[in-house]
Amino acid sequence: MSLEIPNKPRERLVVYTVLLGSKEALGSPLSDLLDESDSDIDIDFICFTDNKDLQSDTWSFIYIEDKNLPPEKLSRRPKTLPHLYLAEWSYSLYIDNIVTFKRLPNSSDLSTTHPYLFKAYRHAYRNNLQQEADVIAMLGYDDIDTIHKQLKYYAELMPLESISPFHTCTVIFRNHNHSMVQQHGQLWWEQFLCYSKRDQMSFDFAIKRSGCMVEPLPGLKHDNNLIHNPLNTGKGRVKANFDDVKYGWLHRHIPEAKSNPKAHFLTSQPTQSSIYDKKPRILEYICRRSFSSLGQTVAPRRSIADTLGDQLSKMRGTNGNTLLVHVKNESDPLAFLPEEFSPAANSIAQFLPQHSSHTLEVSVETLKNGHIFSNLEHLYNVTILLGVPPENIRMAFQAFVPSWHPGKGICAILTSGSNELEQVESIRKRIADHFAVNCDVSVNQSLHDNLSCPIPNSLIFFEWSAKMHSIR
Repeated sequence: MSLEIPNKPRERLVVYTVLLGSKEALGSPLSDLLDESDSDIDIDFICFTDNKDLQSDTWSFIYIEDKNLPPEKLSRRPKTLPHLYLAEWSYSLYIDNIVTFKRLPNSSDLSTTHPYLFKAYRHAYRNNLQQEADVIAMLGYDDIDTIHKQLKYYAELMPLESISPFHTCTVIFRNHNHSMVQQHGQLWWEQFLCYSKRDQMSFDFAIKRSGCMVEPLPGLKHDNNLIHNPLNTGKGRVKANFDDVKYGWLHRHIPEAKSNPKAHFLTSQPTQSSIYDKKPRILEYICRRSFSSLGQTVAPRRSIADTLGDQLSKMRGTNGNTLLVHVKNESDPLAFLPEEFSPAANSIAQFLPQHSSHTLEVSVETLKNGHIFSNLEHLYNVTILLGVPPENIRMAFQAFVPSWHPGKGICAILTSGSNELEQVESIRKRIADHFAVNCDVSVNQSLHDNLSCPIPNSLIFFEWSAKMHSIR
């Protein structure tokens, strides 16, 4: 008589995603399965959403009614704390809404040598948190004030370069009821509440602080046997740097565009358009990284990086030469100090990476003596003069105009006091006549920690371009 041994119960996995707000259409994770895809485990599919109009043959819906947080924050709660929502399942697989499977998950995906299941893909291009922060700031995917505060706090706890290896959070397998995984999730969620909405800014920090262990999934997000490479931007998706205020203004005559810009964009725009992107504060971010006083966080906090970045942005991506000049004046309490110059030069060089950058230090006495810099190595497309006394701005122009590119260029002058507008206009006319070009001028303020009020007319930009001949 043979004894019949019952089959081992099949493992049960929940695949889940979160779709809150008007970011994109509901995804279809099984739409691109390869032929004969099957699984040896039971799989449920759940979508957390606030949209009761959604329908799907794949997803079951759990509706989130909580309106105490904006969608981009609230959507992270089920992602970070699945044990609060999915306690009846032993295993979970979080996927971004845009993910589609090549094959169904199976029992081999749930196997681990660790005491608990926790798997994610290593990032294909970034190795540490600082690199991630740089990309987010450069693309305008989050506010740089938030990013800066987050990095500063983390750096007080551990070296930023130690937050490595670096993972992508598109796909996460977890034994989410395990106490270590829950501890990581709680710490991760707290970071969202305090800092950036971008999940990869805090995932690996929470790993380090919680002591949790993450096992790398085989392959990379764009090259593996489980999922197709998800496209983060493109038709049918609102980018993280979408400027809903600008979109609502540009379409202000359409009530739907004003009330819900993202939803209107999704239904009305055939493709992504960069005109709706938020303007990234790239130079301000670089100044914070480089500890430059041109920005808003390093004393004496001159706060000119945003304006300077706007003016110089047209030179990004072009080849050329940049000259940064420090005018030394020890008797002026608002002078540009020697310790400010190197970080400023470093910041400008990073902002204009395709330019050949050069620096020069001159004394204010040199300008007063009428020295002319006519034998410099290059003709400069960008010249930035830092610390010019306002009474010597005309002499600064005379000293450096021979080194300026005659066809097209920008000269920015930061003075240590306010300038007379008649004198500024006189210099503009002289540049136009000298090069026989069109020349525009803009006048801006700067700040200084010695003063309680802005310094008016202290940041001057001259920009010129050829009238008739082509630029060579």
